[in-house]
Amino acid sequence: MPSNSLRWNRRAVIAAGIAATLIGPASAEEFPWRLPRLRRARVHGHQIAYYEAGSGPSLVLIHGGSGSPALEWGRVIVPLSRKFRVIAPYLIGFTPSDQPTLPYDATTFVDYLGGFLNARAAHGATLVGESLGGWIVGHYALRQGQKSSSGQTLPRISRLVFVDGAVQVHPGDGGGAQDSINSPAAAKLSHDFYASQPKVDDSIVLRSLGPHMLAQQVSDKQLESITTPTLVIWGREDKILPLKDGQHLAAQIPGARMVIIDDSGHIPSVEQPRAFLAALNAFSGRLR
Repeated sequence: MPSNSLRWNRRAVIAAGIAATLIGPASAEEFPWRLPRLRRARVHGHQIAYYEAGSGPSLVLIHGGSGSPALEWGRVIVPLSRKFRVIAPYLIGFTPSDQPTLPYDATTFVDYLGGFLNARAAHGATLVGESLGGWIVGHYALRQGQKSSSGQTLPRISRLVFVDGAVQVHPGDGGGAQDSINSPAAAKLSHDFYASQPKVDDSIVLRSLGPHMLAQQVSDKQLESITTPTLVIWGREDKILPLKDGQHLAAQIPGARMVIIDDSGHIPSVEQPRAFLAALNAFSGRLR
């Protein structure tokens, strides 16, 4: 750990040794992008597109600002599906899900996520959020068990995982999409796969999202109130949200564990899928 890292309190546990045992980056042959068929569920009168594979405890993967669960989770869906029922939706507002006229604030995303969990009977799920998805699952963890704006109960979750989560963002943070992947080889693989997929339209969401994320950060006090078992996964070379942000996040949540993934930027599930899977294995005790 670098000498200038944030001081840890006793509530945070670092488990970076998992990533240190890896030998080299994962190849495309080892972890190809493989997707189950695209399905659709009706939530609050709108269509939510999603991928689902496997059986067992529900593991729900929430994508970031790329708008593409295919890109962000496509290398790990099949390995995860050997022990889990893996569900990876396109968030409301990101095509091929519907794009209704909505405020696209934290309340909107939490209400639709809760409605989706109800529609798929994914109660007691492990909820995983990357980047923007981390902001959403953080807010969800705070509201679970409460009523949504439509009067539905937001299903409770069993575990919470932040992956380079944009839980607390600040003006001037981060770079652009070109800074998401640290390895040039992984960046080319990702670009080639993304270019092969139908284009995701995120224009409606992104017009309103930035101000909401700045104004609706999950505060330290709110993080301290989270009682759901929590794992924080972070790429050591993240140029969009620096490692110190992840360390601060884990330090605020009681009992949170942290895995720092070496040689990874902002999306470890893409750049270091083996290490990402190892981190979930250590946290859940279910992957083999």
